[in-house]
Amino acid sequence: MPANATKAIAAAVKASTGGGTAAKDAKDDAIKDVGDKTGDDHVDDDDDDDSQDSADDGSDIDPEEQADNLDTDGDDPDREAKEAAAAASKARIQQAQSKLTRSLGLWNQVVRQSESKINIAAVAKKLTVDIGAIFRPGVATTKAPATCTHNKKVGKDDHTRLVDTSMKTDNGRIHMLVAISQGLLNNRLRYLWALNENMWSINVTLPSGEAMNSFLLAPKIHLEVEANRPGAAVYWLNFDYGGHITVKDDEADGGFRTISTDDWKFAFNVDIALAGVETGSDEYREIKDKLSAPGDFRISRLVADLETADIMNPRMEFCSFGTAELGDALLQGVKNMLNAWRVEAIKNGVGIMGWTATANTSTGLTGLPPTFTPTSQQLQTYPYMAEGQDKAVMGLDDPRANYNMLLYLNMTNNTAFPADRFLDYSGNWCTPDNPVQPPRPREVPATLCIGRDVFFDSFILPHLQRLNRASWIMAKTPTIEFTGVNARIKWNKEYGGKPDAFYGEWVPASSGPVDHPDWIGWDWNKSSSASHSRKPKARNLRVTAEMKTTVRNRIRVPPRGNTIFVDHSSTVELVTKQKRVKTRTGRVKVQRTGTIQIHIESIKDGQNMRLRFPTPDDLFTTKIVEVSSDFLTDQKRDTVEREAKSFLNQLRESDDFKGAVVNVQAALQNVGAFVMPTGGTFFLRDALFNDEGDLVVKAAYNG
Repeated sequence: MPANATKAIAAAVKASTGGGTAAKDAKDDAIKDVGDKTGDDHVDDDDDDDSQDSADDGSDIDPEEQADNLDTDGDDPDREAKEAAAAASKARIQQAQSKLTRSLGLWNQVVRQSESKINIAAVAKKLTVDIGAIFRPGVATTKAPATCTHNKKVGKDDHTRLVDTSMKTDNGRIHMLVAISQGLLNNRLRYLWALNENMWSINVTLPSGEAMNSFLLAPKIHLEVEANRPGAAVYWLNFDYGGHITVKDDEADGGFRTISTDDWKFAFNVDIALAGVETGSDEYREIKDKLSAPGDFRISRLVADLETADIMNPRMEFCSFGTAELGDALLQGVKNMLNAWRVEAIKNGVGIMGWTATANTSTGLTGLPPTFTPTSQQLQTYPYMAEGQDKAVMGLDDPRANYNMLLYLNMTNNTAFPADRFLDYSGNWCTPDNPVQPPRPREVPATLCIGRDVFFDSFILPHLQRLNRASWIMAKTPTIEFTGVNARIKWNKEYGGKPDAFYGEWVPASSGPVDHPDWIGWDWNKSSSASHSRKPKARNLRVTAEMKTTVRNRIRVPPRGNTIFVDHSSTVELVTKQKRVKTRTGRVKVQRTGTIQIHIESIKDGQNMRLRFPTPDDLFTTKIVEVSSDFLTDQKRDTVEREAKSFLNQLRESDDFKGAVVNVQAALQNVGAFVMPTGGTFFLRDALFNDEGDLVVKAAYNG
């Protein structure tokens, strides 16, 4: 095809795939003491002779009452298979490393002989910031090791498998990831091809006089998800019509003949990698300006690494040469031409697929919470498994291969990657749409996942400590005073009064099977008790007063939904005993219960998410659970009832507790409190939690 025709196609691609805007269908959608006003109820009377006190000022509730810890690791039945596979591939890895060393040596020779310098900055000005998902805060990238296995079983359908996904490795958890499907990567390559004229043709002449003058369609890649290279892929050069190669032929006129390159396909191994951009360079400034936030950034390119690409050993099972029949000599000539083209292609930024950005420090980055701060980053390929599939499908022909994935794995807060730093197959991060099978999920070409370690441990739980502080009532030793044989009891208590760490002692909890729990979450269960026993002088009477308090705050996260449930229960129990010939007892039990629901939804243009709360009115119910006594006199029975009503009013009308609930809502709804680390690269929608409590946000490319 002539060059002007190729340009026309590129312009059409740019208009249809790159010029669009993001979809606009996102839904737009601490405590002061309240005094000792405990009722000061009395059972009247006298001076005392002796007393007995006991107190428990905030111990945890019996561990048997706690839910089991979700994170219980068993033996890995596939460990021996992994070790055998690793041993079997050792020779292949060493061979690949040797080949890589030779390739780098050849490349260094080419660069030294080249008179022109690589001008990536010129290309960067033409291209948009794309696939990398601008991970706003963070620091340097980390090189990944050269092993990757996928050996977990397949769920029953795509929707289930999205919830089955896991951030757990054999000895740790990944904090965050972005998954991008092979199909989306190729859409972006098509868009970049339309923008960069250097990708439209190959014009190479060798010293021997042999030459290639061909037109190119958009390149494609397919991910080698079972290879022992973290970013393993096959790069496809797709030749358009109208081009040719000129090769030596002693029998032809002039000693050369031409061969059409119409509809050729040439495929070779390539690694998708992250390459640092020099700070202060034109390219650096160009990309940093697109971030629209101040800060000290490090920027990396996402590249199909043509420097180490194995062009001289093409993947012949994927190559085709139209109607031409190429013998070994002709094929060697084609490889030499393409190897020479690679030098110019690198100069012209042909391998660039996007950029990622991390920040050296979050200082000065307004509106960006330190919660979502990647500090190390690596790439990994990952397979898609359809229903009934037990082995990854690779290539370009099978539609299932389009949902194989490239994963950006991230750690936060300077935490090192686990020793086993790759994810085994657990579920599908990217899925096709299913218009037939309920719940008819839409296509998920990309996914952002924030692990529970980051989203809950570093973000949600610290904010909900305010609720724990506001809920806490600690029993103090009651005061008993006598006037004759009449006793007067004052119920003493304290609000708050504990170190901050006390309110952050969340304990993991769950309900249901470990693999598919009804919910996972965290409990903050605390109790206290205090008692005092006294008797007046020379009287056959002993009065005992005991106060117990229990606070249970539970966070529940049901999988497959986008709602966090916060269950609250505060209970106060009072027991009064009077012993003469017989012990008579009065009991009071008052309880406040309620649930806060926190919904996660996209806002504005789908770049961030928000936490939506119900109004604080009528969230909690306070009631008298028990009031009883076997006292003989009406006066003493009435005293027990007054105690119950007094504590009922204190729990129901507590302005401090209500204020704390409002403050928690305000803190979590702050505009800058929940900024997703994609920097405007993806349109976010349909957040949900997987079986492990990780926040999974479906995404589509924005632009």
